[in-house]
Amino acid sequence: MTALETATAPQTLFYELVELADVIFDMLTGPDVAVRQWSAYDMVYVQVGRLCRDLGQATGHLGRPFIDVNGKIDTPRIVTANACLARIGRHVRVIVDLLGRIEQHRLVIYGNPALQDVIQAHFFAGSAWYQMCQVQFCAGHIAPDGLVMDRTALLIDRYPVDRVADIQGKNLLQRQRFRLLPMQSRAPLELTRRDVQAKLNRVHAALRQFLLSRSPSVTAPLPPTSHRKGAEATLLV
Repeated sequence: MTALETATAPQTLFYELVELADVIFDMLTGPDVAVRQWSAYDMVYVQVGRLCRDLGQATGHLGRPFIDVNGKIDTPRIVTANACLARIGRHVRVIVDLLGRIEQHRLVIYGNPALQDVIQAHFFAGSAWYQMCQVQFCAGHIAPDGLVMDRTALLIDRYPVDRVADIQGKNLLQRQRFRLLPMQSRAPLELTRRDVQAKLNRVHAALRQFLLSRSPSVTAPLPPTSHRKGAEATLLV
């Protein structure tokens, strides 16, 4: 097999979502965070909720084979799983864009000064990382035969000042291939999925608690399934 065809370690599945969750948690929660515009903050809350929902649906499909004991391929379920994965990609791109706009317009003043370099290197529209995320990031695509899932993951560099070359995409963009058979491969995928889901759920709960406790005008944040016309495309400033 070529290097690309070699199966990726299951433990790395959706790791970029863990990194994104860590940035959201550091940037938008905590005792020193000051929110200047709640609508922007609320949009991130809604998108993280949608991401949690679709991640659970998509990876639920990964927990069992797409081929039955008779060798029949469950094509409709592959199509459904791929649709969930495509939505995950859209949620990530929207969240990245929202974080960039929040920073650009100083809508949230976060309490961790070490985040400044990370935010500037990744979430501004002119950065190479941002452009790669919007164009090349792929949460996953399951092959028609149900045997493998290909991804293009884009990791976050926590030390961008010391690793300028990485920010240009030389080491942060990763093409991955996960084997979906046999059971020995699916079990580690499920364990990883649970870890990622737990991290995102933690961030979502923290955002909700922050909304409820810090804004006297907020009685309840929007639920994850809420929809605002243009909310994913426009951030009011």
